[in-house]
Amino acid sequence: MKKSLFFTLLSTALFSISTAHAGGGSIFGEGLGGGGMYVGGNYGQATTNCMLSDLSSAYASVSSDPSEDLANYGIPHEEDCSNPGWKVYGGYKIMDNLAIEGGYYNLGDTDESFAASDGKNSASIQATGEASGIALSGVYSYPVMDNLKIMGRAGVIKWKSKGDLDVTATLDGSTDSQSGQSKVDGTSLLLGAGAQYDFDQNWGVRGEYEYFKRKDFAGEERDVNILSAGVVYNTF
Repeated sequence: MKKSLFFTLLSTALFSISTAHAGGGSIFGEGLGGGGMYVGGNYGQATTNCMLSDLSSAYASVSSDPSEDLANYGIPHEEDCSNPGWKVYGGYKIMDNLAIEGGYYNLGDTDESFAASDGKNSASIQATGEASGIALSGVYSYPVMDNLKIMGRAGVIKWKSKGDLDVTATLDGSTDSQSGQSKVDGTSLLLGAGAQYDFDQNWGVRGEYEYFKRKDFAGEERDVNILSAGVVYNTF
């Protein structure tokens, strides 16, 4: 529902601006160019701390010994995980080299598990999670040759992540299962760089790197790195 509302508001705003200035030129004046919309979609991957790494951090934060780690109990975990993700976006070009852009980011789903048994006792851990965000940025572009331009991005992203944990343990013939869920959200500075090649006046391809910081379930800051590429459609 929130995503639908976001895109409805974005489309309405862009359409209103375009209609109000249908005579051409920029809302900042004739001499600055601009005055067109674009939409696009990218597919790629987002890299950040793995779920079990997040849980290990959360465990250490509530443990009487801050140095405690899930690995101390024989539960291995990778520090960073990369998951497939995508984004859709739309923007309005307010100058020849500057646009305002909004987008929805699906930062991927993760599914990690661990199981151990000594023949008599056993334990299994299943950790799943998902993350997404809504961003608003200024995008500056600079042409380096015909149809090719480089881009820089600065803005904010409102992100959220959710994690589910299921634990099953069998000790001395008795089995117990526990489950829990954690959610965290926040707003962070979003930075990025990329390049766009235009095949013609309307269609082009774009590749980007984007970066922001999120907080894990223990409140510690974690890096999020996004690499993606996709297609863009211009109306100018």
